[in-house]
Amino acid sequence: MRDEIEKVNSETIQKRDDVILGESHDGHRVLHHPQSRQYFRLGLREAKFYDSLVDAATKNSLYELHKGEFSPEEIDAITDWFRQQGLLAGGDIIETKEEKRSFFGNILQFLLRPDSFRFTIWDPNATLDYFRKSINLMFSPAAIALYIFIFISPVLLLFARPDLGASAIRDFTPLNFQIVLVAYIAILIINAFHELAHAMVCKAFGGNVHKIGLLFLYFSPVVYSDVSDSWRFTSRSQKIAVASAGIAFQLILTSIGLCLWLITSNAIIAYVVFANTMLALINLFPFIKLDGYWIVAHILNEPNLMSKSRELVLGKIRDLVVNHRIQTPDNERSAVLAFGMVSSVVVPAFWMLGLYGLYYRLSQISPLVAMIVVSAFSIGLLYRVYLAARVEVSKISGYRSS
Repeated sequence: MRDEIEKVNSETIQKRDDVILGESHDGHRVLHHPQSRQYFRLGLREAKFYDSLVDAATKNSLYELHKGEFSPEEIDAITDWFRQQGLLAGGDIIETKEEKRSFFGNILQFLLRPDSFRFTIWDPNATLDYFRKSINLMFSPAAIALYIFIFISPVLLLFARPDLGASAIRDFTPLNFQIVLVAYIAILIINAFHELAHAMVCKAFGGNVHKIGLLFLYFSPVVYSDVSDSWRFTSRSQKIAVASAGIAFQLILTSIGLCLWLITSNAIIAYVVFANTMLALINLFPFIKLDGYWIVAHILNEPNLMSKSRELVLGKIRDLVVNHRIQTPDNERSAVLAFGMVSSVVVPAFWMLGLYGLYYRLSQISPLVAMIVVSAFSIGLLYRVYLAARVEVSKISGYRSS
């Protein structure tokens, strides 16, 4: 056993040459693995340790080099984690966080975590690079002034021609199948450009975007754009701009649509404007992972806001159960805790709404199929709750015995 330990401690450890360590910002540094396209947020202490691995070293030499700064146990844990993430030289490149599974394993995983499956449709990065100069022009001061003018143009139009509003309302056409079909197709196209807006803003600030595709959000397919590269930006305003780009695009379209509706009194335009505006407002809702969530995450500078806030809430519950003294958190932790308390109610509600929506859609085809599918997903969700509850009970038992 001692020989095995000595062998492990004598193995060389060195960071990968292709890994990029970002600049220090707000007490952390973002580590970027270009080949696996993963990002890791490290504290300054851990980032400094990783940066010290530029030359090959053994664990024994690291124990001596970082004596007084890291304990041997901490060095073991950190280097093991680096190796698991494929961040050390000679290690395998982690292409995805998901393990390779069999066909039935994938089905089981989909039933347990339908929100974890993503399907990439397009890698837009090369196209965005090709049009980089044009994209930059779209964020020039003149372009920003134009967007502001477009945004206030419906108010200016009504101020100049107040009769247009009354005329458009008088000629309003009730809903029919043709209007619904055209409006639905228009919204699908708008959603695609919504995600492209995120990608364009990320590229304008120097980021890379390699994935635009589909994911399942509460059992409904939605388009997504992977702009996680924005976490490398040191400017918080740039991160917020990337997260809010899609909503800004939709609100600009709303302003253009309102002007067209006031001038033409076209009912299809009116319904598209209404649906587009409602979707933009829904996207601002911060307690599920839509644009509003990422805006709040950037404001609070917490990339793992959902999991961190949930852990704070569970920590408070554990303190109450074991009668620990509850410490008053600072302002930032209070905001994260408040977010966690609200999301702890909102997220289960959205899962239930998602199950109802899935049942309603499938029941139009076959009530029996709808019941089987919804039951399978419900069992998967309940099993996740059971696993989480087991972890919490174990933690509480540990607190009581200590």
